[in-house]
Amino acid sequence: MKTKKLPFTFDVDKLVAEATSIPQSAYLESYSLYVEPKTFWSAHLIEPEFNPDLTVAPKFKPNDLLRSKPYLLEVFETFQCDMETYRVNRLDAGAVLRKHKDHLRSWEEGIFRIHVPVNTTDKVSFMLEGEPVRMKPGECWYINIDLYHELQNDSDTDRLNLIFDCIRNPWWEEVFAREE
Repeated sequence: MKTKKLPFTFDVDKLVAEATSIPQSAYLESYSLYVEPKTFWSAHLIEPEFNPDLTVAPKFKPNDLLRSKPYLLEVFETFQCDMETYRVNRLDAGAVLRKHKDHLRSWEEGIFRIHVPVNTTDKVSFMLEGEPVRMKPGECWYINIDLYHELQNDSDTDRLNLIFDCIRNPWWEEVFAREE
C-alpha cells in the first residue's frame, strides 16, 4: 500500500495556532543528506520513559512542550497505539527535500508514518514514486515512506506537518480496514 487517507480530520485553526506558537528554540535541525543545511527542522513532542530493562522497547510519553499544547496533545491521544515519533516538521520556504527512502517505515514493516499537514499550500509538492500526493491541512494520511519520495516547498511560507511513527496494533488494523 502506497498511501491511504485516514478517517480523521483535525481543526486547522487550532493546529496552526499551536504549531506556530512553538518557539524557534524548540526546533532542531533535521540533518539529512537530502536537504540543504538549515532548511529542515523538527520540534519533538514525545520522549522515551526511563526503563532500566534495556531488552524492552521504550514507551514514549508527552514531553513538556506537548503538555503545553492542549490541542496537539488531543491529536496525539487520538491514536491508540505506541509511537516512536511525534513531532512538528518544518520545511522552510523555498527548500527541497530530495528524492529518498526512509527504510523500514511502512505498514507492512509494522512501524509506519502518519502525516497531518498543518500549514501547506498548492505550491508545496509531495511526490511518492513520481506521483503527487495531495494532502490538505487537517487531513490525516498514511504514506509509505519506504518508497522513494520527495518534497518541494515553492511557496513563500514554511510548510508545517505533524509526523507520527506508529507501531502497528489491532486498533490500527481496524482503522485501516475501514472504507473512506
